[in-house]
Amino acid sequence: MQQTLEEVTQNFHSLLTHDFNVDGISEIMAARLGKGGTEVSIIHPKHMANYGVKINEKINTMCVAQTSLDRGFELVTGDIKGVVRINCRNGKPFFSKDIKDGIRLPSAVLRAAPGDMNGNKLSEIVVGCANGEVVMIERIPGKKHRWDKIRGFSLGKIYQQPVNNIITGDFNGNGQTGFIAGSKDGMFKEIEFRPQLQKFDLIGEFRVETEPSFCLSGDIDRDGISEVMVGEYSGKLSIFKRNRLMSVHNLDGAITSGAVGDVDNDRQLEVVIGTANGSFHIFRQNTMESYEGYSNINDLRIGDLNGNRLNDLVFSIDKRRVVAFSFMRDKSREKPNAELLPYQSGTPAGMKPPAPHSPDITNNFCPNCQSQVRFIEQYRRWYCYSCRQYVAPVSKQESVTRKPQIDAQTQGSPYSIGSPYEPYPPYAAQSNGQTQKGIEKVKSKVESSLAAMGEDKEIEWQEDKEQPAEVEPEANYFLPLDLEADPEAGAEFFNDILKIRHVILIHAQSGVPLFSQGFGKDIDVSLTSGFLSAVGTFTEEMSGETDKRVGVFSEIGREGFWIIIYEGEHSKTALLVTEKLGALLKKRIKFFMNEFEAKYKEALLNFTGFISTFTGATDLLEKHLRLEYLYPLKPDIKRMRLTAITQNEKKLAKTYTEFLTKTENEVFYVTELIDVVYKNSEINLSKEDVLIVLIKYLENGMLIPLPPPPDDAF
Repeated sequence: MQQTLEEVTQNFHSLLTHDFNVDGISEIMAARLGKGGTEVSIIHPKHMANYGVKINEKINTMCVAQTSLDRGFELVTGDIKGVVRINCRNGKPFFSKDIKDGIRLPSAVLRAAPGDMNGNKLSEIVVGCANGEVVMIERIPGKKHRWDKIRGFSLGKIYQQPVNNIITGDFNGNGQTGFIAGSKDGMFKEIEFRPQLQKFDLIGEFRVETEPSFCLSGDIDRDGISEVMVGEYSGKLSIFKRNRLMSVHNLDGAITSGAVGDVDNDRQLEVVIGTANGSFHIFRQNTMESYEGYSNINDLRIGDLNGNRLNDLVFSIDKRRVVAFSFMRDKSREKPNAELLPYQSGTPAGMKPPAPHSPDITNNFCPNCQSQVRFIEQYRRWYCYSCRQYVAPVSKQESVTRKPQIDAQTQGSPYSIGSPYEPYPPYAAQSNGQTQKGIEKVKSKVESSLAAMGEDKEIEWQEDKEQPAEVEPEANYFLPLDLEADPEAGAEFFNDILKIRHVILIHAQSGVPLFSQGFGKDIDVSLTSGFLSAVGTFTEEMSGETDKRVGVFSEIGREGFWIIIYEGEHSKTALLVTEKLGALLKKRIKFFMNEFEAKYKEALLNFTGFISTFTGATDLLEKHLRLEYLYPLKPDIKRMRLTAITQNEKKLAKTYTEFLTKTENEVFYVTELIDVVYKNSEINLSKEDVLIVLIKYLENGMLIPLPPPPDDAF
């Protein structure tokens, strides 16, 4: 580490680094609050110290954007009066003092971030306001095809409190830039703009435990999907990808700032985090490099300050002193750390796929019980078998109170269907004789009490002998499906389940995807739901139908790929399958829709666009369609051997025992287990026979499904 810059200047509240005039040297700009407003001036390089811009109000945020093709990079500011200004150079050495581009919002602007939201190769600006409102600002063509007007596109108040964080990026890998807005209570919402429809879609949500102090985004692993780093005042750094928590790192002070970039010039991206106690940390994939000895580090930035094509790390100390360092990677200072991302989710274009990544489990522990966690390859997540949940691993053990463990041998597994495990023991049922004795006992006590009081009255006891008649429901869709009751029908149903690749629930009126769950290649759920809604609208218009097609199945596709759609009253279910489905599975889809719409009727009728309400659909899908059969499964070989009765069960138990001795994997998909049987030439069983045995294993806890990690957790 070599120091390249040190500047002591007047107190400032914001710092920005960018190469505005494209000369290969990054300028450092500081915003200082004065009597007449805010002055934004350049403190590096020295020869540009006289260039800057003055704003008549106190600004809360600054960012860099390019909103037009002929103006170059522009400085965007937002102030306490709600005015967003776009300051351009106008052909001069730096910014013009005559600011004409601006828009006034109804509340103070707290955060702003640029991004190409509508795909026109120019930047739009997303701002968060103090009243909870989010506004997208864009430049529109004026007279003579000049981009000389700007307008605001409001999303409304998405929070009931100030929007403290705004970041932009491609958070889904679909080539569409979106943004994430965060509130003071730790809630974050990912939103994308649909330029064809001129509307915004809520893509997902996640949250952190305590108040966030800083938030940034960057594509750390260069797979085309931006990760989100959230720092908290408690010193915890959480890293999210696709709205799922990847890892958690505990630092020794409140997190104040951060940056993503190639800080050590090794052509790899690092995450640099600064803290209030004067330390900053450089995070790599599974190591961390720490530097201490400063005070109150803020405004971390990365830029080339010398024009030598090497990046420097810039930060402020106590909001008054600006320092910069150049780094060369020093592995002797690196310490093992929990991995930033436990997997690589994609491969950049033009590059070979990386070698299979085998995370080191020796340095990853559960934050709840401090047990070593295991890496589930199918979900690319860390899983704690002691807590039976997905966790974000920590790198060092701490002394905490261990959670009580469940003995699976005596109480069964909570993941097995029909398990005897109960969180509380049920009350013992009483016979009619015991009930009558209790009544007589109570009667005698009451009579003795009245006699003691001098009341000599005969008590008349009346009992209601009539029981209300049982009303049989029209459809028993509240009952779970039992595949063991009829083995042949169960095998046929199981075979249909294996055809499912994706399940999407769509709001009937708006076309917004309410819930989705995939069992194969990832798809763009928003695009798919929009396509299905458009097809449904087109079909209604061409056929001339005006009434809702409730309770009707539709099929679209070709050989090898079909979309099965079931229309409900307020929503619809779409299943992406490889072959057409049987009658029994379609019947269970109807039962699922009936219970889903009964449970979420109010939320469907008063739908506001937020989908976190419908996360409980997973339980209903498992209940009616048994989709947990498609989850990764952990075999219990010992129980398979002990409970094997028929010849088929003994053959499969022997086959799986031999297979597990030859592999290091612990978790498998059901299709993999079926292939293992077919590859054994000594076993001559039909697919129906194999499925019947697997149903027994699944229903009785010998194959334990591992559910997918929830979107708002791990």
